[in-house]
Amino acid sequence: MADKREVAGASSYQLLIDKLDRFIRKYYTNKIIRGALITTAICVAMFILYATLEHQLYLSQGGRKILFFSYLILFFGSVGYFIINPAIRYFRLGKTISHEQAARIIGDHFSDIRDKLINILQLKHAAQGISNNGLILASINQKADGIQLIPFRKAIDLNENKRYLKYAVPPVLLLVFLLFASPRLIKDSTYRIINNNKHFEKAAPFFFEFEEDQFEVVQFSDYRLSVKVQGEQLPNEAFIRVDDYEYRLNKESSDTYSYLFKNVRGDTKFTVYAGKYGSEDQTLTVLPKPKMVDFQVVLNYPRYTNRGSEILQNSGDFSVPEGTKASWKFDTKSTDQIQFRYGDDQPVLLENDGSVSVSHQKSIYSEAAYQVALKNDRVREGDSVSFLINVIKDQFPQISVEMIRDSIEESIYYFVGSASDDYALTKLQFVYQHVNEQGTVLNEETTALPISVGAQIDYDYLLDIRAFELKPGDKLNYYFEVFDNDGVHGAKSSKTSIMAHEKKTLEELKLAEEANEEEIKDKLKEGIEESKRIQEELKKLREKLLQKESPDWQDRKELEKLLERQQNLQKNLQDIQNANMENIQNQEEMQTMTPEMMEKQQRLQELFEETVNEEMQELMKEIQELMQELNKEQSIEMMEEFQMNEEQLENQMERLEELYKQLEVEKEMNEAVDKLE
Repeated sequence: MADKREVAGASSYQLLIDKLDRFIRKYYTNKIIRGALITTAICVAMFILYATLEHQLYLSQGGRKILFFSYLILFFGSVGYFIINPAIRYFRLGKTISHEQAARIIGDHFSDIRDKLINILQLKHAAQGISNNGLILASINQKADGIQLIPFRKAIDLNENKRYLKYAVPPVLLLVFLLFASPRLIKDSTYRIINNNKHFEKAAPFFFEFEEDQFEVVQFSDYRLSVKVQGEQLPNEAFIRVDDYEYRLNKESSDTYSYLFKNVRGDTKFTVYAGKYGSEDQTLTVLPKPKMVDFQVVLNYPRYTNRGSEILQNSGDFSVPEGTKASWKFDTKSTDQIQFRYGDDQPVLLENDGSVSVSHQKSIYSEAAYQVALKNDRVREGDSVSFLINVIKDQFPQISVEMIRDSIEESIYYFVGSASDDYALTKLQFVYQHVNEQGTVLNEETTALPISVGAQIDYDYLLDIRAFELKPGDKLNYYFEVFDNDGVHGAKSSKTSIMAHEKKTLEELKLAEEANEEEIKDKLKEGIEESKRIQEELKKLREKLLQKESPDWQDRKELEKLLERQQNLQKNLQDIQNANMENIQNQEEMQTMTPEMMEKQQRLQELFEETVNEEMQELMKEIQELMQELNKEQSIEMMEEFQMNEEQLENQMERLEELYKQLEVEKEMNEAVDKLE
């Protein structure tokens, strides 16, 4: 019976002890939470304080070592004392508070069980030294059952730790604010405190900020450096140190400066500074520039130009005949690729496989500009050069001709001409077309004329219209045509203007004959009357000279007028002769005259030719010269001879008039007979 009670008592006591152990763990949990808040408040506050001191004082290495190690001591001391120490006791790894101490703490919260709880622990301690302790254990069991329902853990309120937030939260919020508002105050100061073995210059009231993270420029190009100054106090001027030389920066605005590196050849180190404050050393890196060392163009001219190949050295602009094949050879340096673009064609990429020379060829047919751009793996948009190709189109050949008519035989034409081409002529031909009165082409032929192959020739040609046996109303169209040696588009030709010889129609011939007949009759009549008047006046002038010792100025003037009238008379006779000759030709074309009439017509023409007396012209000149010399006797003799010739002329014209009338009558009779038939 006693044993059962002991077991029961032991169980009640053990439950009590377990509750006390749980209380002790909560006790140390409360200490950990409180220690974390206190540690945070202390460490963050001291972190801000130390960073502020370093930012304001810019301490030496020794000062920063003191701050660094003191903060480590403070940090690890706080963490060890306020967090690690209670955490060790929480896991019962060190000395913890006893059950009695825990009971007193619980009793401070639950005062009505303070004495009972302590008494139970004391009785248990006393019962351990007594062999017969049944009554004691029963008393412990009874008292333990009486306080079994009391929640010991409520003796500790974790929410009471909130009062420590007022110490921890403000420093944390201040740190967050400073990290956003003035990050350099925290970051830079912390960096210097941590790296306390290094020497740091005091931060300037301003700092330089470059627009680019890397500075790169193509070799032999210019580079504009732009730098911005930021800070509380901005300098009035700034400088750059390049290769131990100092230059003033160009001030673009109150906080922006610039500097132009000209024709950069190699990597260049530089530093930007103002006063005693400067930037870190920077390097302007040079990218190897694709470079054209040398290039040549080989021009293979078309065969028809008879020109040999030509090589142009470093000359990209040129003029070539159409159809020329051009081959480019580029010698480059630091170049991986060449982009060749001709006119509006798609660019051609010429890869450089490591060799020095890169080639490309193209046949040239039209004028265009072409562009050559060099690239490498570092410079994708390298320099480019543009050139212009002027294409010389093969010109049409030129041809000219001049026609000379035979003064004696009007049916013979003589042509003299020339032809030329920019390269060579290959063929010259005479082309004619025989067309009748109705417009029908009777014949069309081409006659090749001999020429020597060359760029310029002279030629001549004799055309006898009679060989074509043209009938009244027929028309002969003709021209000269020359061909060049164009090897691209085929031979081109040029021709002279189309010339024509047109036979009059029967109606036109008839009208012309009638017009000539009227002209002949009128001029013969006028000539006879004029001849009589000249004779009369010449007789009066001769008689007047007989009464004078010598001819005077007035006599010479009268004689000159008579001579002029005689010349006009001779001219009229010549016109009559030409009109009669034209009639003869027209009649031959019309074939309207009988052989007898044609014979009379020829006789009439011979009389006309005799009438146009050249001896009389000579005589008139001699008389005029004698009058100028005032030789009276010889002048009178000459005038007598002249008058006799004039009388003969009058008689001949009268015979011509009579013969012409007879011929007209016969023609009218023939025409009447033809109509009756």
